[in-house]
Amino acid sequence: MTYPKSTDQNNLATPYYGRVGDECVVGGVTTHCPVEWHFGHGLSYTSFSYSDAQLSVTNLSPSSSETTVTVTVTNEGGMTGKESVLLFVSAPGGPETRLLKKYTKVELTPGQSKEVSFTLSPDDFGKYVNEIGQGLRKEATAGTYYVSLKYDTLCNAATLGPHCKAFTWNSASAPTGTFYKLRLDAYNFVLANPSSEPVVFVADVANAPVQEWSFDSATSQVVNRGTGRCLDAWEPQNGGAVHTWDCSAGNVNQYWSYEATTKQLRHKTHADYCLDIGTPTGTKPHLWQCLASTRPDVKNQQLTLVSPSLDRVVTDTAFGSVLTAVGDAAIAFQSLVASSAMQLWRLDSSQLLRSTGATNKCVDAYQPQNGGAVHLWDCSATNVNQLWTHDATTKQLRHKTHVGYCLDIGSPTGEAPHLWTCLPTTHVDLKNQVFVF
Repeated sequence: MTYPKSTDQNNLATPYYGRVGDECVVGGVTTHCPVEWHFGHGLSYTSFSYSDAQLSVTNLSPSSSETTVTVTVTNEGGMTGKESVLLFVSAPGGPETRLLKKYTKVELTPGQSKEVSFTLSPDDFGKYVNEIGQGLRKEATAGTYYVSLKYDTLCNAATLGPHCKAFTWNSASAPTGTFYKLRLDAYNFVLANPSSEPVVFVADVANAPVQEWSFDSATSQVVNRGTGRCLDAWEPQNGGAVHTWDCSAGNVNQYWSYEATTKQLRHKTHADYCLDIGTPTGTKPHLWQCLASTRPDVKNQQLTLVSPSLDRVVTDTAFGSVLTAVGDAAIAFQSLVASSAMQLWRLDSSQLLRSTGATNKCVDAYQPQNGGAVHLWDCSATNVNQLWTHDATTKQLRHKTHVGYCLDIGSPTGEAPHLWTCLPTTHVDLKNQVFVF
């Protein structure tokens, strides 16, 4: 806790003086903040420096959910002293003030150094999201988090440096397994998760990952392929809201089972409630008591699991262009054209990236070097130049034979994609190699 330095009314009313880092505005003048002792510190007869701060992991997800923050603290003075090592975290979207998450105290002799480490996980940087009376459950918002050391460090995207680091949290695990479309037969609608939370029943369209869902038998979750979020219902009542939420194996609002006999999607926690169309237009699905098969309105709950097409549009989201077969020999990244077979691809079981529009042609790379040529060639499972794998975590198309090389858009205009060294996730040009199927 921070106390005002004095009982002066101005000090009590404005204890932070519009503080930014270690600067405050006092009487209209920007100066060092007037405090008796800085946050976490007290009287000391020596000084300390911090160096070599680093994070063990900078891209976190449910499958890799911890990072270790390390920093070397050195006693720069002439006397033995103790230092409080403070670790602060700023979350995406606020609060504006950074929050103290971890701390420790070290005692060092003159000239002595010590490496200090802290572990951060979603339990540290997440926040409680439950309604009052619904228990305690933390979830971390997806986005960039800023980690800072020392009381006076200003830490944001523009000030990354020795005492300010950043990591990203991707709350959605890459969906795996078999995907289906959930088709409401009576209306010929399919369930979709077009963005963030909302779910709707809409007309079926090809190559729409937001209309595809997988069933995780281990967790009983229904996961959307496009958003990576889970179908979630938290109101056990007729008309209870249904949306998607960040997947959490411990979130009981996300447990479902599909009853093949009645074709109903039943909630496992809120017993006897099923997913229901809600309105004939399908714009607001909700929970409703599971209806008997003899009821005429049971059609509002009857879903058929339909296997979607295996053909995909390969999109570079940074530039808004899609992989396109240009004739029977070349590829390029171009603007999306509705229903164009030349922009449909299938990464088959042989790890060949096949063109739907160009007859028996596959993406082929034969020069394992930066700038190496990539083109279309007759498909052959024995042609080692045509073997690819899509990294579900980094979204890079990695060459199986030319290890360490990835498909790269080549330029913002995308007219000549090529091979390039697979870039690390921290690299500024990673966007050139991130492709969504």
